[in-house]
Amino acid sequence: MLRKVIYSLLIIICVIAATIGVSYVYRTEITHAVAKHYLDHYDAQLTCADWQWGEGLFAIEANRLCLSYQGHSLTLEGISLTFDALEIEKATVVATTLAQSNSADSQWQNAPLALLLPIKRPLLHIESASISYPGLARAMQFSISEQRLNRFAVAGDVNGEWALDADVISVDISMSDTFTELLLEQAQSLYQAELPWQASVTNLGLKGKFWGNRVDAQVITQTQVNVDSGEQCTWRVASVGRIALQSKDMHVFQLDTSALTTEVALPQCAKLAQYTQHLGGLRAAKWQVNAVEPMTLDLLGNVRMPSLTISTQAGKESLNVLAKQSQLNWQVLSFEGEYALEAKISQYGSVTSQGQYSNANIAGSYEGQFKLPKQLALSVSELRSDGDFEYHFWGESVLSARVSGEQIKAQGLDANEVTANVDLKLTADGAIEGRVNTHFTLLNSYGASVENLRQTYDITGDIGVGRKSAKVKAQSTIARLRYDSLLFSDIKIDSNVTIARAIEGSHLLQWQGINALAKHNFDSNNSPVSLTINNTDLSAFTPLVRQLNADVVLGEGQVSLSADGDAKLQQFDWQLGIVNADILYQSYLAKNLSVKPQGKWNSGQLHLQESTFTIDEVRAGPVLKHIKGQVGLEQDVYLSDVTASVLGGTLTMDKMYVTGLNKQRPNTIVTLDSIDASKLVALEPQQGIAFKGILGASLPLRFDESGVSVENGRVYSQQPGKLTIDNNAAFNAVKSQQEQLGPMLGMLENLDIHDIQADVNLKSDGWLTMAMRIKGENPDHKQAVNFNYNHEENIYTLFKALRLSDEITKKVEREYQAKE
Repeated sequence: MLRKVIYSLLIIICVIAATIGVSYVYRTEITHAVAKHYLDHYDAQLTCADWQWGEGLFAIEANRLCLSYQGHSLTLEGISLTFDALEIEKATVVATTLAQSNSADSQWQNAPLALLLPIKRPLLHIESASISYPGLARAMQFSISEQRLNRFAVAGDVNGEWALDADVISVDISMSDTFTELLLEQAQSLYQAELPWQASVTNLGLKGKFWGNRVDAQVITQTQVNVDSGEQCTWRVASVGRIALQSKDMHVFQLDTSALTTEVALPQCAKLAQYTQHLGGLRAAKWQVNAVEPMTLDLLGNVRMPSLTISTQAGKESLNVLAKQSQLNWQVLSFEGEYALEAKISQYGSVTSQGQYSNANIAGSYEGQFKLPKQLALSVSELRSDGDFEYHFWGESVLSARVSGEQIKAQGLDANEVTANVDLKLTADGAIEGRVNTHFTLLNSYGASVENLRQTYDITGDIGVGRKSAKVKAQSTIARLRYDSLLFSDIKIDSNVTIARAIEGSHLLQWQGINALAKHNFDSNNSPVSLTINNTDLSAFTPLVRQLNADVVLGEGQVSLSADGDAKLQQFDWQLGIVNADILYQSYLAKNLSVKPQGKWNSGQLHLQESTFTIDEVRAGPVLKHIKGQVGLEQDVYLSDVTASVLGGTLTMDKMYVTGLNKQRPNTIVTLDSIDASKLVALEPQQGIAFKGILGASLPLRFDESGVSVENGRVYSQQPGKLTIDNNAAFNAVKSQQEQLGPMLGMLENLDIHDIQADVNLKSDGWLTMAMRIKGENPDHKQAVNFNYNHEENIYTLFKALRLSDEITKKVEREYQAKE
């Protein structure tokens, strides 16, 4: 029996030995079959397996083991496994680009870690491990040493340690500077945007714990990034500190950068100098970027940032931007939030603004006190402004602003208490529409003073690419305009301007019933301008003329004006029309004045072509009728070739200047012809005195600043005349007082006049002196008479008395006064 038992055991041992031997011979095939059974589910394959028993039955050695997964590969070489240790001489990972997958297996499973960690197993030691990735200049290299169970130390491109527990994985590692530089070079080659950039990281580490369904980690970094915007303009960004990362569900992550300090240095280069020069002292200051409150982000790309500040300060100058409640999604590139801005720049003043922003628009309000840059030709006091705005990056934008200032000074202009209201709308395709209201309490310019100037501009236009045009409709009102001693009230101007390749416009000025239309069409080569005043009642100009001379009143008649020329060349042709004008000066009345002068204006010089004027009647004491003459300009205005009917005869005048009265000029010769002596005496009628005859005169007249005077004038008879004196009280009194002259004076009571000669002088104050010589015969006594007589009288007083007694003049004066 014992023999049978031993024999049976030997057979069993042989069978087992044979089985083991066969299995060992076919170990590779069996290994692949078993691996396939377990790895197929994970889309992984065992591609090589070369192993054998080591020394004794409790050691395994493998020359090479290979595993592939979705294009990635893991190769282990020089493997030695015992009960105490798993030693690997070389571990090589070759990774390819990760393929994105939306399958359920690829989604993160939010579950706590429950690692099945054996109480005892061989400790892992990898002498040389490397991970290769496409684009990296070289593989990441490091070693792994498990000093005690589930506690690993790494050294090489990655240094530090990590630990495995059943419910948590803990890491505390840092990246070597050389390998960090390699990673940055790779990132730069992959993500080199339009603006080249460079970065250097001198410290990069990770410390934290992972529980499967939550994480708590910190990233330690010290980074310098340089962005080149071209033309030697380099932006420098420096960050140092810690970034804390936490998640309680592995779907929403909290990022705390409050321990991270970031500074930005603006480029100091010519390209940006035209912009940075306006920042004053902030130009050289560093800008700080801080997020004091933690931000959150999730796996769908959503990022929520409670606050982000960008600030800088240099002395009393500062700029602070606060972004609040910001939300963005980096997958769809959308963002929105609130902002608040405060800026103080000594050169420009201060401003505050708050509102909302998004990837589609920015909207808000602002308020500030502004200064304009100092310029030689312009000085502006501090401006106050506030308003609301909404700017759409791809849609309609609006601006509503209010601006006010105490004073604006420019060359030839001084404006006080200026306000403006602006409402503008801009569409996505570049169409602009808006209204601007301005108010100047007081405006002084080149001797003119404007009070309460109000303007309203209605603007439509197109500023799209290749379509630059605008139309402006403006309404202006002026409460009062003063120029020298002149005052104009309630002026209204309506303007229509089209701006394209040329600036074409029309401006209608309305004042006291006067309408003046100005037109222009400015382009790069020409600047044509026209001014037109159509037929306007002469009386409408009375408020203006009365300010020049309170004794002048304008009556019936029409006035017109036209001027055409080029503003750039300062050359104009003009024509003035005055038709059937009645003008009353003190008690002088001119009726039906008509004149149409025309001329040119060239570079500040007025040119007047000699023009004909006519006046039906001038009532100046003596009544002048059918007046005709020429008006011209030779540096000063003159009248020439004047003719008129007066006292039954005619008056002619060669040439008299009416401006430039301070200049020395030849006397004007006034000639009287065929004057009816009876009508002359009738100017100052005396009871019982009658004088008939025809007279003529030659009067050298001077018109200067002191008035009108005559020197060495002559009055003479042109035909025989007759003088009779019958019971004149004044004449009789002289006869009784001068008894010795009685007989001679009696000869004058009936005198046939053969010749009259008189020397005449007139002073500018109106005093006339006349030395008269009369030759004749008394028919009653048949006796020749030679009578010399000196007469002195103020003819201005005489003429005034005549005008005051002129019923026609008085009637016209009453009518004009009633119209005022």
